[in-house]
Amino acid sequence: MTNPLRRLRQIVEALSAGCLLLALNACANSAPSSTRVDDAPLRARAVTAESHGVRVSAAVLSADDDERMFGTNLNIADVQPVWIEVTNRTLLYLWMFRTENGEGYYLPFESAWPVHTRPGGAAKVHIDDRLYKASFKNPIPPGGTHVGILFTNRVEGLKFCNIDLSGDTEVFHFSLFLPVPDDDENFEKIRFLDAGGGSSVKTIPEIAASECAEIPCPPKRHSPGSVDQAGFSRKAR
Repeated sequence: MTNPLRRLRQIVEALSAGCLLLALNACANSAPSSTRVDDAPLRARAVTAESHGVRVSAAVLSADDDERMFGTNLNIADVQPVWIEVTNRTLLYLWMFRTENGEGYYLPFESAWPVHTRPGGAAKVHIDDRLYKASFKNPIPPGGTHVGILFTNRVEGLKFCNIDLSGDTEVFHFSLFLPVPDDDENFEKIRFLDAGGGSSVKTIPEIAASECAEIPCPPKRHSPGSVDQAGFSRKAR
């Protein structure tokens, strides 16, 4: 004969397991996804580079992008968000490091503080939450793709963006020149070069050469081993 207490315990455990499965399923269905924010305009103008199984795309947000994604224009606080997508086809966990290269990097809450209209309140919490959720998260697992925002100092013209990704035994360095969408003069220059040379922004060395004469470019990193065009190097073991 079945013990009533044991039977009751089995029923409670079964109900608890069922509730847990329902909760997990609800969380999975409601989890925030990068596809829920329309990043099609950013992808359309993104500059892309790839090396040794790592692919990086980046684009500077416009004022309209700021309003659409964050509900405020961060440019008024001299903060320039940069959309980043990293696809990791290596066997390593990769970490993105924020290196100082002239534009500087801010934490999400540092970026939100100047645009707070008043201390406290739901609007402040809402902005903080949106910026934190949008920020780029580490690490990027093997076979994974991470999308997020870096918050940087505002510049005009072409933005020089260094992206360093480090694994256990390898370092991937990418230097990208990103057009600033709210700079009409810069956009005209990009369109002219594209039409004349038949090349995209990411493959025109003349852009980098001309802009480096006007903006501070950091010295090249020297690492043990060979370095290719995208800046890949293998750490000394």
